[in-house]
Amino acid sequence: MSISKDKSYGLRFENVWSLKNQDLLDEIVEAWAILGVVPEGQSSMDRAKQVVYLVRNTDSKIVGISTTYISFIPKLKNKLFVYRCLIFPKYRYPGLLAMLTKMTLEYLESIHHSLNEKIIGVITEIENKSLQKLNLAVLPSGFVFIGYSKRGNPVRVYYFKGAKI
Repeated sequence: MSISKDKSYGLRFENVWSLKNQDLLDEIVEAWAILGVVPEGQSSMDRAKQVVYLVRNTDSKIVGISTTYISFIPKLKNKLFVYRCLIFPKYRYPGLLAMLTKMTLEYLESIHHSLNEKIIGVITEIENKSLQKLNLAVLPSGFVFIGYSKRGNPVRVYYFKGAKI
């Protein structure tokens, strides 16, 4: 069973890129603390400011998060959005990760021209063991395999339409 806009299991997608007030930031930090997912030495509050989309359940609790920040990628000699996402274990429905990623990519593509920086796409390091097994050079999402991280995880890039290097 996969998730679709018609069958969303009561989940709601909320774009909060430019809507983050202190209460929302605190709620995001609390959600991460429950799962213990922010690495030691990193600021949960700084990461909370990078949230693009939240996924909420029928009780309006956060059950999924996508984040991004802009970084210069020396290997590509360009700036890209660095993408991360997390779906809480109980809500890892087939298709939910793909939908969250698609919505985030579409949003980032829609705003990148309005930023003061040239950003050519989105880069991500695949940490999910199941997704690491995908051996397609280009995923259905449009992410292209470009190599492995220092940690041995696959690294993929999604280029915006018309991106120039």
